[in-house]
Amino acid sequence: MQWLLSRPENLRGLLQILAPDLAAAVDTSRAQAVPTTFIPDDLRKQESDVIHLVPYRDPVSGKVREIWIYILIEHQSRPDPTMGLRLLLYIAELWETQRREYLRQKTPVSRWRLHPIVPIVFYTGWRRWQPDLSVAALMDLPQPLREFTPRFRALYLPLKQTPSERLTARGHPLGWVLKVMRAEDAAAAEMTSELQEAVAGLEGVSQKDRAAWAEAIYFLWLLIHHRRSAEEHERLEQVILNSIRARRRRAEVSRMFKTMIDLWREEGAAQGMVKAKQEDVLHLLRLKFGKLPPAFVKRVKAVHSVEQLDALFEQSWEAHSLKDIRWRAKKQK
Repeated sequence: MQWLLSRPENLRGLLQILAPDLAAAVDTSRAQAVPTTFIPDDLRKQESDVIHLVPYRDPVSGKVREIWIYILIEHQSRPDPTMGLRLLLYIAELWETQRREYLRQKTPVSRWRLHPIVPIVFYTGWRRWQPDLSVAALMDLPQPLREFTPRFRALYLPLKQTPSERLTARGHPLGWVLKVMRAEDAAAAEMTSELQEAVAGLEGVSQKDRAAWAEAIYFLWLLIHHRRSAEEHERLEQVILNSIRARRRRAEVSRMFKTMIDLWREEGAAQGMVKAKQEDVLHLLRLKFGKLPPAFVKRVKAVHSVEQLDALFEQSWEAHSLKDIRWRAKKQK
C-alpha cells in the first residue's frame, strides 16, 4: 500500500476520491515523494506513512506554492483514540525537518515559509471508526479551554467502509484497485467477481494513464500473492488475464506475471542461500565457543552479503575468540 500511494499518479486518484477541488489545484505530475518516515520502529507493523511535496495553484490568485501531503496508512484492526495526537506529532516533525533545512542552508529567518500540510488518514481495518482527530479528544476540557488546544483538519478514508461506487466514480486506476482491496478477505466467488469488475473498469483507462494501468495490474498480482491462499494464485491470475479484452495487453500482462514469478523464485533462492550461510557461521561458532551472545547472533543475521558471510565463515575457522571476528569483508586485490 505504501508503494502504491507513493506513486504520483495514484496520489491524484486518492485526492480525486477525497477532495476533488484539491485534486484540481495540485499538479501531481510534479509531485516528489519524500524518502523519510516519522513512524517509530515499534509502530511500523501497525502503520506506515507516505509524504509528497507537490505544487499547489491558488484558484483565486493563481499563485503557485509547494505543499506537503502527508498520508498515514493505518493497518491495525482496532481504532486508536490517540490518532489525533500522533498525527499532530508527525505533522510537527515535518515542519521541524523544514526548519532544520533552513538552518543548514543558513536561510535568513525573514525568508522562512513553512509549507502547508494536508494530512490524510488511510484506514484499512474492518471495524467501523469515525475518528475524532483532535488533541482535545484526549482531554477532559470545559468549553472555554478548548480554544487553547491545537486544531487541524485531516482527510479520512476508511477503505473497508467506503462504498465501491465512491472509489471508482472517477474511473482512476487506483479506485479499481482499492475496490478489490476491500474484498481481500472475501470468499473465492466474491474475489473472482471483484477482480473481473476491476479489470473491466481498468480497460477504460485513457492512454495517458497507461503507466497507472500497468501498476494497477501489477498491484492486483501482488495482492493475490500476499493476501490469498497459494491454492488460488494460478486461478486468480487467469481470472485477470481472461478479463483483459485486448489481445496485446493480455499478452503483455502474461509476460509480466511470468517475469514476476521467475523473479520471486530467484529472490527466494537468494534469500535461502543467505539464510543458510548465516546459519553455517553461527553453527560453527557455537561448536567452537558454545552459546553465543544474543547481540552477536543478531549482528550475524543482519549480514546479507554472500561475500561477507563467506569471509565470516573463513574467520570462524581461525578465530580463538569472538573478538577475532572482523565484520567487514576483505577487499579484493
